[in-house]
Amino acid sequence: MCGAIPHRSHLRLHRPLANLTRFCASLAVLLSLGLLGACGLKDVPSGTGVRGTVLIGPMCPVIQIGTDCPDRPFVADLEVTLTGGRVVARSRSDRSGTFEIPLAAGDYILVAVAPNPGGPPSGPSLPFSVIEGQWTTLTVSYDSGIR
Repeated sequence: MCGAIPHRSHLRLHRPLANLTRFCASLAVLLSLGLLGACGLKDVPSGTGVRGTVLIGPMCPVIQIGTDCPDRPFVADLEVTLTGGRVVARSRSDRSGTFEIPLAAGDYILVAVAPNPGGPPSGPSLPFSVIEGQWTTLTVSYDSGIR
């Protein structure tokens, strides 16, 4: 019969199948999360990585002798990559321009992400090394484009 509603006795037969489907889906999610966790960097020991300050400048359109025009702290997105280009960490500096990214010992590149790709401000890519048990300190200087 087309469009007929099955009797309750027929629905009971499908419950074990539905439970098995839910179990398999849950197991697949748990396994994939475990495998993704295994693909990351080796364990990062505490007290090691890169930290520093992000600044932007110049901030004055015309710098005159005797007038201070210091670079200012800058909130910026930062990426840490391996030398092959694979991103291993992302962070953002705070309002005071400071950042801290825990990393295992190794060689990396800190990429200052441009907030407006192709336009100012622009940031550098800085190669650096992390020594086990130490923090590497960097100053990241964005060019504001003001001249």
